[in-house]
Amino acid sequence: MNNKAINKQIRKISNSNSLLLLIFLAVTAVGSYLLKTLIVKSKYGSIWQNPKFTYALTYIAVYLILIPLLLLIFSKTAGKRENLTYKSIFRKSERSFGWCFKWVAITIGVSQLLGIISNLIIGVFVQDSQSSGIDSLITSENDILGMVMYFIPTALMAPFFEELFFRASLFRNTEAMGQWFAVIVTGLSFGLWHTNNSQFVMATFCGMFLCIIYIKTNSIWVCMVTHLINNLLSFLIVLSKIFIGDILNSQDSEFVIHAMFTKHTAISIIYCLAILITLIFIVAGPILLIVQLIRKRKNLSLDKGRFQIGTLRKTAVYFSAPLTIAAFILMILLTVVTRIS
Repeated sequence: MNNKAINKQIRKISNSNSLLLLIFLAVTAVGSYLLKTLIVKSKYGSIWQNPKFTYALTYIAVYLILIPLLLLIFSKTAGKRENLTYKSIFRKSERSFGWCFKWVAITIGVSQLLGIISNLIIGVFVQDSQSSGIDSLITSENDILGMVMYFIPTALMAPFFEELFFRASLFRNTEAMGQWFAVIVTGLSFGLWHTNNSQFVMATFCGMFLCIIYIKTNSIWVCMVTHLINNLLSFLIVLSKIFIGDILNSQDSEFVIHAMFTKHTAISIIYCLAILITLIFIVAGPILLIVQLIRKRKNLSLDKGRFQIGTLRKTAVYFSAPLTIAAFILMILLTVVTRIS
């Protein structure tokens, strides 16, 4: 295959990935604008003024309509061309439970640690005053409906549908470029796709490790479970802070302990357990990764793909595809706009 033909094949792969990203970004942007318009123009007491309704509508549209539609488009285009079926990914892991648990710890621990470090660095220059908006969804410890509505998209829908979209679709389509190349590009796409600067580093590295898990296990289930555990821990911490955030801000440690376990006992126990498990991952994950790099470096040798060309040229050609240029510029702009709005 000559250079011109190779470049054409690479750009075809690149454009097919970026087309899906652009469709997602365009539809969600238009949907968000329409939803905000309806909220502003609706009368007081209207169902459009109900945060639970709009939250449910948003995530039903994203996870149950939009992403399945994108998966269908992929299966009929790039998936069909590369003979990539979704049926083949739902199989038993080719690795042991111990191996899988080790990489769960590496994925969550390293990505969370790097996310914390990056946010500390960003915090030196920019004060973060953003609100998650979840406090308007969950109004009290007895608001079971609000908690369930927050839990389902965060801890259940996101791990399932995002893994199908990124690892089972975009990553597998990019594997022909070489698995390490696909790991990095898919991870970067996953990080920017969140359009949130505070999540970018964590999501990028988490996305990369999830790709490695998929390569080694040949099963999407392990990726989904890892993603679920990560999101569940974050869900429990964010949920707990809605009720005990003001208490935790106190400088009086005795007051903090007393207030937490007398006023919000159940929530405080959940918060402490989630923090403890996260800290264990943050300590163990980097250590396990270092051991892996020292003792078993050969196991991280991945397939080089079918295009036997230099990495710099491969990268330049991939990111010169028109739709990819548009997708990455748009994701970066949306991240910046989200930061300053």
